[in-house]
Amino acid sequence: MTASIAGMELACPACRASLEEANAGYRCPSCRRSYPIVAGIPDLRVRSDRYLTLEEDRAKAVALAAHQDLGFADLLRRYWEMTPQVPTTLAERYVAVALDGERRGGAFLDDSGVDCAGRTLLDVGCGTGGLLAAAAQRGARPIGVDIALRWLVVARRRFAEAGLDVPLVAADGAMLPFRPGSFDVTVSVSTLEHAEDQRGLLHWCLDSVRPGGACRVVVANRFSLAPEPTVRLWGLGFLPRRWAPAYVRLRRSTRYQFVRPLSLTELRAMLGPGSGATIRPGPLPPPAPDAGRLERVVRAWYRRAAPSPVGGLLTAVAPFLEVRS
Repeated sequence: MTASIAGMELACPACRASLEEANAGYRCPSCRRSYPIVAGIPDLRVRSDRYLTLEEDRAKAVALAAHQDLGFADLLRRYWEMTPQVPTTLAERYVAVALDGERRGGAFLDDSGVDCAGRTLLDVGCGTGGLLAAAAQRGARPIGVDIALRWLVVARRRFAEAGLDVPLVAADGAMLPFRPGSFDVTVSVSTLEHAEDQRGLLHWCLDSVRPGGACRVVVANRFSLAPEPTVRLWGLGFLPRRWAPAYVRLRRSTRYQFVRPLSLTELRAMLGPGSGATIRPGPLPPPAPDAGRLERVVRAWYRRAAPSPVGGLLTAVAPFLEVRS
């Protein structure tokens, strides 16, 4: 029987043949690959992210899923306790960002110019699910994918607390297990800079949208005049890339691996001619509740300027770049 999730036909990420349901998972009748269900989540990956192997990631996901007594916030903190190589100060900031995820995701959807009510929405690199929760609250029919199964276990706890039923799939954004043109809306926010196959992820996002649909891909700008968003360091992108890990280690006492913000020129080259997509200054995350007056004034100016003719001049140095189609 052909496999599907939320009405979307599943395709083998390796050979693109239709998947079939099998005992405790899925199988491809063409290339004979098998894909398990781990911790209750379909694992349709050929490769994991570059931080953990597939086996390590699955083990961490199962360990997190075993904490049935923890709510979303506590499970999030438990995740970082299981990841001691990240300094406590950075882990605390990551927790705060995740807890604020629904507000941030909602702000992005409102700024994106896309009405998602009643529409299928795919979030590529959904992480802890803040944007998916915001989309569901706005009437979308969302599906989330992330290459890190461990994060999906945490996201599922968010949805359970909110009374939401959001399908989740462990998948590589550059090898999506869906047919091209399956979704009304596809979004990917701050995932492209972490992807191993950046060109592949970008083009799979664009191809996943049906004719007349909308795609929004946001990536950190290498040559932004704002701090690099992952480790909050000014001017990091202006250093030669081979120097960045040592500089981050010196300033933040943590790794800076597998993070590659893109410049406007690099992003244009990845899109290639004839893509039909445009690049503009990306939206800013909403300000923190305690943001000062000057920050709010600058943000308000940026929000007005980005879609105007002035926005074209801002693109090269904006904090984020947004691909639209």
